[in-house]
Amino acid sequence: VGKRTKISFEEKKIVLNIALKDFENYLPDEKFLRVHKSYVVNINFMDSLKLLQSKNYLLNFSDNTQTQVPVGRKFVKIIKTHLNQQ
Repeated sequence: VGKRTKISFEEKKIVLNIALKDFENYLPDEKFLRVHKSYVVNINFMDSLKLLQSKNYLLNFSDNTQTQVPVGRKFVKIIKTHLNQQ
């Protein structure tokens, strides 16, 4: 079966037969950011970080889906930097 990558848009989702790390290479660095081992997000839709227990974070988005994704600890600093630049 191999690795699969699910891409979510506001109105639909698609699944590709490609590993996320390989798909990430096709995305422009100035628009997309890895925030977790399982998530790459569009920087333009990042809204805020929510601190959970024991230094875990969720990333909130400014789109209409009210989506939240987990944030890997090693990505928190870079996300905060991007959020402060908006």
